[in-house]
Amino acid sequence: MELLTTGFIIRTEHYSACVDFYQRVLGLPIVEEKHDGDFHMTHFAFGGAYLLIETGGTADPVGDGPILKRKILRLDVADYQPVIAQLESMDVRADYYAYDWGNVVITFDPDGNQVEFKSPA
Repeated sequence: MELLTTGFIIRTEHYSACVDFYQRVLGLPIVEEKHDGDFHMTHFAFGGAYLLIETGGTADPVGDGPILKRKILRLDVADYQPVIAQLESMDVRADYYAYDWGNVVITFDPDGNQVEFKSPA
């Protein structure tokens, strides 16, 4: 098998809000968009991979307090502190956890998908 690229697909209930989150909050560049009737897809560059945000999913609401989801989108960053500052400046929830193996900032997209930023300890 010759692997050409890797990517992630997230099917969303709140498509426009999720596209805005990944573009504006996370700063991911849009590669292309497709719209065909009720189907909408936005293709983001995602490091050496891609991230597709599509319609057709169901939101998984987030409550208060610590939450661990089965599916997590992880982004490794050099320093967690600017991430917290950026998220808080946009009124986006940012939960911080320190571990012996690194620092983790957890947030959620508008559909409740967990997004983590990990920096070295």
